[in-house]
Amino acid sequence: MSSVALHSERGRELLSQRIFEVIESWPEPYRLVFIRSHYWGDTAEMISASMDMTPADVCLMLERCDQMLRAALRPFREERGDPEHGPPERFGVPSRQLYC
Repeated sequence: MSSVALHSERGRELLSQRIFEVIESWPEPYRLVFIRSHYWGDTAEMISASMDMTPADVCLMLERCDQMLRAALRPFREERGDPEHGPPERFGVPSRQLYC
């Protein structure tokens, strides 16, 4: 394995660990809504039905989670000096359009 691949693999491991730490630090219901959306694949409608929220509330919460995660990862990306490990650019698409 080349040193570039090893460096990149280690960077992904560090990023994954940091994402986990950030999400674990969030209060409920942010953590649960984010996990259900991003890891379980639940839709805003599915989440809202089981959490006594409106789909619009879920969408707003997911948008806020996206903002919190980006802000929390900014120092990690700056420290690494590697834009490859930052969140993907979404060409200016508001988070709400990504989730709902």
